[in-house]
Amino acid sequence: MAESEVFTVDERYEGFEFTLHNQTQSAVAVETTNGWEITAHSSDGWEQIATQDGVGTDGKRTLDCEEKHTWHLALFEHPTPHGRTTTYVFVDLFEGLYKFTVTGSLETGEELTREAQFEVRRRLPSETRTDD
Repeated sequence: MAESEVFTVDERYEGFEFTLHNQTQSAVAVETTNGWEITAHSSDGWEQIATQDGVGTDGKRTLDCEEKHTWHLALFEHPTPHGRTTTYVFVDLFEGLYKFTVTGSLETGEELTREAQFEVRRRLPSETRTDD
């Protein structure tokens, strides 16, 4: 697992990204169903809060050697282009500890899992404007 990252969310927040970089000598396939997930840590352990299709159009996304796929996480929906190399994820995360996990398989059939733990902190603007 990678070191824990801290993402501070404020009024200029545009999102953050997780990138899977295939540094193996064979292709890696990521299934679109349950191929990735975001889990939240609670007193009961880890609980899944987000997963979806979206990394490929044929049931899987295959990454050739040195190819990358990115998951862009935003807390609110906004217009995004559809692309082969990026999956856009919209989920409203509260402050807390989370884990992003992606599972794939090599051409040999060997399964691999990569995780990144992260923390979300919110920083509210010092003044909030309202329209009358």
